[in-house]
Amino acid sequence: MDLIFPQVVDLIKDTRDNGGASYNIIYGKPLDKDYGYMVSFIDLVTINTSVIKDDDKIIAVVDEMLRNIAFVVDDYLGGWMDGDKLYIDMSTWIENKDKAISMGVNLNQKAIYDIKNDESIYLDKELLK
Repeated sequence: MDLIFPQVVDLIKDTRDNGGASYNIIYGKPLDKDYGYMVSFIDLVTINTSVIKDDDKIIAVVDEMLRNIAFVVDDYLGGWMDGDKLYIDMSTWIENKDKAISMGVNLNQKAIYDIKNDESIYLDKELLK
């Protein structure tokens, strides 16, 4: 299979093994920051891995989604697991927590990811007051 983003194979494996992962969409390298926040701006696909168990099928679905998106240098393809559900999204790295929270709230995201503390920050519009 000729993948538009060959690292999607590594992304799926890393997400399954570690619960989540992010790869720079232009350079194909894993996130190399040890601080800052990841904010999702496009939810690409949610896959129920108890129904679709074959990674090759999952990779094909993600690859098809990526063929319809324009990329910029600071964008990341991210994945995370929640039970049997595999979530794939486009996200961006933001250094400042307040800016990341504001962006996440404005994009109607449920959470942003705090890289340094390895945890999700769940968003509530009250955070901006």
